[in-house]
Amino acid sequence: MTACLYVTDERNDRDLARELGSMAIVVPIPCGDVNWFGFDGLRVCTERKKIGDLAGCILGGRYLHQLQNAHEAGFDRLILVYEGEYRIGADGLLEVPSYHSMMTTKSLKPRVRRVWKPVTPTIMYSRFDQYLTELHDLLGILVKRSQNVRETATIVKSLWLYYQKPPEDHQSLHRMYSGPRQMDLLGKPSLVRRVSKELSGIGWGRAKAVEARFRSVSEMCSAGTTQWLEVEGIGRKTAESVISQLGGRLP
Repeated sequence: MTACLYVTDERNDRDLARELGSMAIVVPIPCGDVNWFGFDGLRVCTERKKIGDLAGCILGGRYLHQLQNAHEAGFDRLILVYEGEYRIGADGLLEVPSYHSMMTTKSLKPRVRRVWKPVTPTIMYSRFDQYLTELHDLLGILVKRSQNVRETATIVKSLWLYYQKPPEDHQSLHRMYSGPRQMDLLGKPSLVRRVSKELSGIGWGRAKAVEARFRSVSEMCSAGTTQWLEVEGIGRKTAESVISQLGGRLP
């Protein structure tokens, strides 16, 4: 299967085209930054936004206009990948890192310092986050976060692969939960379990249930039929056999 990703020829997306490598076909495209075809001719439009660009789109409504154009153009799946580091500032504003070179007295080599500053244009973190929620919840846009262009390219490749199959062919959600493996072999068995496993009709597996019922070897040896029948997996015949082996008396 040959992967064909149609990547915009806009200058600010050349780095993405380079990261996509041989999968990328750089051409003018009417909508988004990366387009491709999925199963049964499914048309997918992916928009890549840097944090500052997305902030401007939220305040000016530009991305919503781009989504409307993509919808009218007949795209079946609309995806947003927003790229870059960000955090919430002390005053609640959305902040992004800024990098500065500075000289130190101990070394002649410049040192790069990272400083967090409010994104331009400024926007509250809560508004930025709510906008992403609305895209997903109200418009059905698939929203993905990326730290850098390399991760963006990896996300795009993964999405391309995902949309080559119809939903029913994906199996990840078909797995049934299985509990963790028993790790009792890693722990030192109690004296009750070590003694009871030697009894005929008990063995190592049932000794676990014996260990859970009796707190000591003395309690186990003095137990009657009623107490042994309380051990999971042991019936009357086995209980009477065990009592006899331990030298006890049957009622």
